[in-house]
Amino acid sequence: MGGWLSDKIVEYFALYAEACFANFGDRVKHWITINEPIQTCINAYGVGIFAPGLCKGVAAEPFLAGHHQILAHAAAVDVYRRKFKAKQGGQVGFVIDCEWAEPKSDKMEDQAAAARRIDFQLGWFLDPIYFGDYPESMRQRVGEYLPKFSEKDRELMRNKIDFIGLNHYTSRIIGNQPNPQPQEIHFYQVQQIERTGKTALLHYP
Repeated sequence: MGGWLSDKIVEYFALYAEACFANFGDRVKHWITINEPIQTCINAYGVGIFAPGLCKGVAAEPFLAGHHQILAHAAAVDVYRRKFKAKQGGQVGFVIDCEWAEPKSDKMEDQAAAARRIDFQLGWFLDPIYFGDYPESMRQRVGEYLPKFSEKDRELMRNKIDFIGLNHYTSRIIGNQPNPQPQEIHFYQVQQIERTGKTALLHYP
């Protein structure tokens, strides 16, 4: 079918979620639809180290995978609210992983680079749900490779989230990099940033 590259996965994911809600909703009160979608987008459809291991050098594929994950999440929440929430009283959330970005200096270009980095991690998946579209910095830099939401999509997505899970493993010092490394995949090149070090690392027992 094409996995997360197919728009049909939105419908199938909603059906899968409905089966889970119907069978386990009497016990489960906090649901997570998708964990760390950026990892699926970049590592599965860009770098190719996660399943399904695609690394064709196609710039649009990671963004298409992310687009469908956002819509699949929204479709699952829609099903829960329409069919199960009144009786089960649960909540449905989305878990994002993000390296927080601290600017390398007080220069405007480094400040903008750090903000851009956050847009490409948090904003990519949360802005559509709260504001109806991707961050403007992504629209400007990704261009035609970034899918567009229809009005129907926006209606489906609107505030379709009860809680946000945040996996934060480390923060990074971010500087502006006008000439990124040519061997990097498109997702990293268009950000035009350099990561010069870690500012914090969380260790779990």
